[in-house]
Parts: sequence; C-alpha cells; structure tokens
Amino acid sequence: MVNAFALPNGTMVISTGLLERLSYYDELVALLGHEQAHINYRHSMKNICRALSSYILVSILLNDTQGVFAAIIEGVQSI
Repeated sequence: MVNAFALPNGTMVISTGLLERLSYYDELVALLGHEQAHINYRHSMKNICRALSSYILVSILLNDTQGVFAAIIEGVQSI
C-alpha cells in the first residue's frame, strides 16, 4: 500500500510502500511537511466535524433525537 495521512491527534502514518518509492531525502521532507500542514490546519478534525454536522442536520430535520445524540457521542469518541 502506498499512502500517508495525519490523524486528529497529530500522529502521522506513512506506509512502508510509500517510503520504498522515495528516491531522495527531499521527497521525504516534502512528504513530512505536507502531512504536518494537515495537522497544523486540523484538516482531519474539520472533515470529522463537517461529516457529523451533516448527519446531525438530517437527524434534526427528520426529528430523530436518538440519531442526534448518537452522532454527538460518536464524534466525541473519535477525537
């Protein structure tokens, strides 16, 4: 697998498949900088909040109070 991503807690995950494809240290530095930018700008948290807010809105429109509370609890647990 060739992938890299940043988790909400600031952890970077870089697959060995991706590391094996790098030829120069500069590429690794660029990769780490890219993932660090995701952490600095809290992109994963914004994506989680965006997804939860959509789910909560639909639940409110459908008058599904259990769905609202479930989404809130799920969101808090994923942080």
